[in-house]
Amino acid sequence: MTAALSLAVCVLAYIALFFYQFGAPIASGYDAANWITYKELVGNNTEGKRLLLFGDSSTVFGVNSKTLSEKLGVPVANLALHGNLPLDAITESAIKNSRAGDTVVLAPVWIYYFNDYRVPKDWILREMVAWYSDYFYGLPLKTKLKYISAIDVKTLSVNVDAKFRRVAILQEFPNRRALTAQEVKDQHAKIDWTVPQPFSYTFLNMNEYGDMQGACGNQPGATIASVPVALEPKVNPQVLKLLKQTAQRLNDKGVNFYIMPSVTVEDERSVQQWYHLALGSIMDQIRKAGIPAVGTPEDFFFPKTSFYDTSFHINCESTPERTSRIYNILKDVLHKDT
Repeated sequence: MTAALSLAVCVLAYIALFFYQFGAPIASGYDAANWITYKELVGNNTEGKRLLLFGDSSTVFGVNSKTLSEKLGVPVANLALHGNLPLDAITESAIKNSRAGDTVVLAPVWIYYFNDYRVPKDWILREMVAWYSDYFYGLPLKTKLKYISAIDVKTLSVNVDAKFRRVAILQEFPNRRALTAQEVKDQHAKIDWTVPQPFSYTFLNMNEYGDMQGACGNQPGATIASVPVALEPKVNPQVLKLLKQTAQRLNDKGVNFYIMPSVTVEDERSVQQWYHLALGSIMDQIRKAGIPAVGTPEDFFFPKTSFYDTSFHINCESTPERTSRIYNILKDVLHKDT
């Protein structure tokens, strides 16, 4: 009985410390938090029945939403987020930020389809502790338990200490916090867009539509290659389930929802017939699950010279071409939905 009681006390103490650590000013990707806040402001500032683009950074880059809006004749907002966020964080953002009459287009990179988004990764664990506790609180109980058990005692101890010394740490590292919506709004309003801005990954380098700016040319030393895929890839069942639920939840709100292929690097691997068939199989599995999808993988094949610094970020020179391809896919879809 004593051993059982001691174990229970230890478990309760661990859980209490787990929740206490939230908000600890640890080294983290606070820019990702500011992206979320800025994108929500972009969405709120876009009136009417909107086309909302969601996904990871492959959609943050390489889209000219202003041109797309002008050609389609509908308001467009690029609400894509950081590429390390779990898929359910992105789909929840789509549900939260859409309203009746909108069309949501989700274009995640191919690797999102293979991984179980419920499995905790080191990056999201850090962000959850630093600024993203809302994500944790929104998880199902079973997934919460996975996250609770994923943080080892040593890491928990460091996080708890940082939370305890929060005031002192923020005095030394004032940027270890997410900005408020008003701070994001005020800082962005100060930018002089009449002069060229240096490239950065912050929300300050995004225009009023949510598109990343200034990613021109090709970064030296960047490894640009197509994503490895299996000969007969299988979309993770949990991903299919999530996307189907997302489609239903959006439909219940009066929102149209579509999956669209992301970009692919055209190289020695991706030009092979088996690779085209493999990507096509992914889209077929999505459609067979009852999830609306538009376009084909081949619509978004681009040469290596079209990528800025990763295999997912289209540069400014190729942004018009990608935008044109998106338009050609969506023009009939939006006409059908209106």
